[in-house]
Amino acid sequence: MKYTIDVPDDKVDQVAGVLADHGIELEDIQKPKGKAQHRWRKAISEMRFHVDYAGFTGTVIWQKSTEMRLLAGATLMPDDDAPTRADGTLGFNWKVGYALRQEHLDAIDKKRWVTTKDIVLRSVNEVGNFMYFAGTNSWLHMRNEQGETIDELTRV
Repeated sequence: MKYTIDVPDDKVDQVAGVLADHGIELEDIQKPKGKAQHRWRKAISEMRFHVDYAGFTGTVIWQKSTEMRLLAGATLMPDDDAPTRADGTLGFNWKVGYALRQEHLDAIDKKRWVTTKDIVLRSVNEVGNFMYFAGTNSWLHMRNEQGETIDELTRV
């Protein structure tokens, strides 16, 4: 049986000693640190990040803090191949991705599912929604020429 107790740092050794006398061992549990935070900086705007998720590829430049440019030539997941929920219906990710695509219809060749113009989106997550209807952590699928993820380079 496991119990969780919160012990002040200055009392851990004392409590551990008392519990050990009774045959009980303490296990150090790491508390979750919460959602990662990322910061844009000028040096990032000079890098090209290559997206490759499930065969859908593109190149992105994070040009301003709230502007990501997806360069022409990106391959997109076809609308009909969007992931579905367990019951077969389309979820929120599809709704967001589809709405983004509607805003940029003039820049998508729907026969080949390739972008024909650069598209400016607001975030890493919007790029993921636009290209492949999300479903993954896009921060881990954008890499620079050295193979470093955009997550590694911008995490605070």
